[in-house]
Amino acid sequence: MALVFQKNLKTPIRQKQDLYSDFSTNFSLSESNRDIEQKFNEDAVKVSILNLIKTNKGDRLFNNTFGGNLNNLLFENFGVASEEIISDSITQIIENYEPRASLISVIVDSDVDDHLVNITIIFRVINNSEPVLLEIVLHRIR
Repeated sequence: MALVFQKNLKTPIRQKQDLYSDFSTNFSLSESNRDIEQKFNEDAVKVSILNLIKTNKGDRLFNNTFGGNLNNLLFENFGVASEEIISDSITQIIENYEPRASLISVIVDSDVDDHLVNITIIFRVINNSEPVLLEIVLHRIR
């Protein structure tokens, strides 16, 4: 039996596989197929984390412990202690309710004059080694 080696054969390059998908939060229509727009992979996890942060405890029926309750924390006096409480709350939310994200760090910076909190979340999506950056601004309404 003879062995035949063929030269210049290239292995096919696989496209990035969509592991996670979710609907867009504003339910906008896609221009290509006039269906609800979808988010994939990192964008889907970002949308999920954003929804977790904006949900207050008691908003979901039959699950009173779900959510971050961050709106109540926005009316506290801003300072290092408040920033630490918000950071710990976000860390706990992501670790408990978002299994697709591996949290790297949460950075909270409050702006007392403008009545807002800047939140930077750095995480990795499971099965992906690249870190993802999510920046959120929470406004306190008087």
